[in-house]
Amino acid sequence: MPELTRPQRRKIACRAHRGQTLFIALAIMFVLLIIGGIFVTQVARNLVTAGRARETQNAQSYAEMGNRPKLESVLKKLHGMEAPLLQQYRADTNNAPLAFQLVSVYMVSQQTNEAMHLLDDLIGRTNADASTLLSAAQAYAQLLATPKLEVTLQKLAEVVPDSPEAWYDLATVQATMGKAPEALKSLRKSLSLNKQRMAGQAGAKDLRPVAATETRFALLRQSPEFQQLVRTN
Repeated sequence: MPELTRPQRRKIACRAHRGQTLFIALAIMFVLLIIGGIFVTQVARNLVTAGRARETQNAQSYAEMGNRPKLESVLKKLHGMEAPLLQQYRADTNNAPLAFQLVSVYMVSQQTNEAMHLLDDLIGRTNADASTLLSAAQAYAQLLATPKLEVTLQKLAEVVPDSPEAWYDLATVQATMGKAPEALKSLRKSLSLNKQRMAGQAGAKDLRPVAATETRFALLRQSPEFQQLVRTN
């Protein structure tokens, strides 16, 4: 086998680094979603959180570039934020935004067990609202914790039972888990609510054509009931 040239070795090393940082990059995207989308008002009022968001953005850039040394430097800074954040949360465990900031730090620093335990606690609370459950579902998806994702989406559908999208998301997860009967049941509920919404709201989105081309419903594609559910004429 001919010896690799220096550019070829550098290219291979770069790919390896990118592979090692893939999980970190995915976790960071969840962090940015939490900080930038759900808790933007709190971020604007809190310089500490703003600093954490800035470091997280830096980490995302370094992860995408495969720059391991600089990525590790930023992760070290984020890890240093963990102790004060944990102390704040322990003093106010009902503060869901604070809890998800802590989850995000755990995820970026690859402390998946800690992130999972905190998420489990959040969705296990009787007062967990739709926002909490949706954020937890996004985190479980990033962690590839599919069974926990299903449970969380089931809870979400119970909290917002009239949402076609909530039942649709649950159906997609159940289908990817190989649970065809459960997926069909959830999809049936989703498209029934979808029909009601279309009847009452002019211009409402029709989920039937979306479901008909949904790749995650591959397991259901040949089912006569599925074909009947997604039929638009």
